[in-house]
Amino acid sequence: MKVSKKNAVILVLSGITGIVLAWTFQIVNQPDYLRNARQEDLVRILDELTTREDDLSREVRRLELLAIELQRGNEEAVIRDLQDREIALQVLSGTVAVAGPGIELTIADPEIMVGATVFFDLINELRDAGAEAISVNDARVVANTGISEITGGLQVGDRAVLPTYRVKVIGNATTITTALKIPGGILDVLKAAGAITSVQEFEDLEIKGTVSPRPLVNAEPLD
Repeated sequence: MKVSKKNAVILVLSGITGIVLAWTFQIVNQPDYLRNARQEDLVRILDELTTREDDLSREVRRLELLAIELQRGNEEAVIRDLQDREIALQVLSGTVAVAGPGIELTIADPEIMVGATVFFDLINELRDAGAEAISVNDARVVANTGISEITGGLQVGDRAVLPTYRVKVIGNATTITTALKIPGGILDVLKAAGAITSVQEFEDLEIKGTVSPRPLVNAEPLD
């Protein structure tokens, strides 16, 4: 990857500007539904906003440090950072196989009662708990993966998956397990739907399934 000094400066300054704008929007744009939310929902939302604020603060600081390196003429450090970010985006987009610590959630569904809505909630819970990569029976799940119900199971992306479902998740195993087992949380929802679940933690877990990048048809980057 070749990145000129001019392009590197633009990337860093654009990143700082974008983060600050996102942060500002988050602060001033308070949805009306918060006024009627339950106390436990407000606590959860506050925790999520605090985590997001911390993440944004770290990202702003990272970009500020890169800007300093550019001012010092250390373009190599900026290029290395951009290459690391490229790898991270490949992982998040699901185009490469990954390995690391995580959990495997086994979901037996003998009566075929676990629907797409419950699975969407599960995926969202996993992401909120810090999941960095997810697969369901080796079907990789990324931001634009669709989940729908089919006869005898689920359609995950372009693959049909049937129970028993094995959901592999890479991330902090302890944090993810704790989030899954919160009273009234997603494991209880799965149980109420007739599923039988078990969670196993791993120090080194592999997710080999990948997805092909979906070509953009309508969206174009702004100049």
